[in-house]
Amino acid sequence: MAADTDIVSLWSMYALQSGKNLLMVSQNIPGTFDTVTGAVTAASDGDIILIFPGIYEESLDIRSKDIILIGTDRDSCIIRYNTCDYLYPVLNISSGVFCNLTLYGYREPDAQEKPYIDAYLVTPENVNNYFAGYTVHIDDDREYGRSVMFSNCSIVSENSNCIGMGLRNHFTAAFSNCSFRSTGCAGIFYVHDSANPLFAGTDMHLIFTDNIWENYGYPYLMLMTSLNPADRIEVTFKNVTTYCYASNKADLYYYDNSYTGADIRTINTFPGLFSATPVYAEQCRFGTRMAQLKAHTPYDAPGIYYIYDEAYAKEDTTPKTLYPIYIRNPLDLPGFGWGGSFCYFLTPDSSGNTLSEMNYPVLNG
Repeated sequence: MAADTDIVSLWSMYALQSGKNLLMVSQNIPGTFDTVTGAVTAASDGDIILIFPGIYEESLDIRSKDIILIGTDRDSCIIRYNTCDYLYPVLNISSGVFCNLTLYGYREPDAQEKPYIDAYLVTPENVNNYFAGYTVHIDDDREYGRSVMFSNCSIVSENSNCIGMGLRNHFTAAFSNCSFRSTGCAGIFYVHDSANPLFAGTDMHLIFTDNIWENYGYPYLMLMTSLNPADRIEVTFKNVTTYCYASNKADLYYYDNSYTGADIRTINTFPGLFSATPVYAEQCRFGTRMAQLKAHTPYDAPGIYYIYDEAYAKEDTTPKTLYPIYIRNPLDLPGFGWGGSFCYFLTPDSSGNTLSEMNYPVLNG
């Protein structure tokens, strides 16, 4: 309790000095908000919301406000929601600061698989029928000229990507000392630039520092889409530790991938050329191994676990390329940016990552 008192005193002083309000959320302390939603509704730009330990079953839409959301302890301050539907992420934002929180997009045990449909047939009215939700969704015109920062957060997804992001110009998103875990139908991170000339540009920044990425449900760690070749996004990966898998199950991969890096089988054959990306070959049944991973059986070490199933090898005589990253460009043509993208470029600060592609100047345009 003394530690909580110290935290309240610290943030009360900060609020007083900055002229902002401090709103507190607790399921046990009288006189506080008992939901994060209630505090967000009452908050104004710049206000601080302090969250005490508890499990808060909420989908938060904070796109219209720029606030600080901070937990007293990452592991015990949990905001969670069933993200089987696209329109209901745990956190929907355009700016703000988020610290010491666990954000958990979970999947109901009896949830039905979403049927496949061509993306151009998806509308705002039917999107929930075909797409699951991100844990954190950042895609709003109010991003222009603002920033998002996550510090010491755990972001977990059992459905879509942990983070889904559409960028606008003059915008920075930074993730420091964060851990990500995905066991759903997508990877850790999905991002696209803006095709709208009002919000396109060359001043966009993504920064990942001291992160842990664990990807157990999908072979692509990241999906990076280029919409406007004139855009430029500066990307920094600094000390990002990645755990992911590859498979010879070819229907998990896409022919339209514009990625220009090495196939995982090539990395496995010539490990000395890709020293930062160890590949561990596993001769086992794909379904059995994936069930273990999704049941929180961790990988032993950072790297790519190549799950080779002989039954699939006999069925598939023309396997697709095995890449850890999916680059989607107009006309599916490789560009001169990072990994063959049109508009993503690694900064010289990118180093110390277990995935070779994340280290400058490897695959940098």
